[in-house]
Amino acid sequence: MEVPVTYDAVQIIVPRLWEEYKPQLVVHVGVSHLAEELTIEKLAHNCGYKSLDVNGKTAPSQCYSKTGAECLHTTLDVDKLCKDINDSSCLAMALPSTDAGRYLCEYIYYASLSHSTSSVMFIHVPKLNKPYTVAELADALRCAVLAALKQLNLLHSLPLPGKHVLEEIQRQNNQITKTRELL
Repeated sequence: MEVPVTYDAVQIIVPRLWEEYKPQLVVHVGVSHLAEELTIEKLAHNCGYKSLDVNGKTAPSQCYSKTGAECLHTTLDVDKLCKDINDSSCLAMALPSTDAGRYLCEYIYYASLSHSTSSVMFIHVPKLNKPYTVAELADALRCAVLAALKQLNLLHSLPLPGKHVLEEIQRQNNQITKTRELL
């Protein structure tokens, strides 16, 4: 699912998704012009969002939450995730990070971490073909997701894709379209 690059959209969409789906794992992915490898973020900050979003707005009070913790950390072992990716057959390499950038990437990460620190990760990817192709990035993201699922002991409980999964994806896409129209 693609969330619009606005603070308002994150404030509306992320809590709704958590409430409706109660996911076992959430993987946020954002493009970083600074990244040369996959960068897996360890934490997100509540405040300090001074940069304007695509609508020319900052976060309310430059924070996600007036009452939230200053910083939230994923309980996933990010160093191990990076090691597992780097030891795999994936061509892309992964590095841990403690600076997601205080823009929409870190803002959405904090939003999800405020719902669950145990089942959320954020991965910054480099721009396409700098140095990785779409296929290489997709494979690296697959490796990252599998490594996270392994840490969470969820590999055995995944449903096999079937008609019901495809129908659910279509329903979610329709809901996203309706939500975007409201924004």
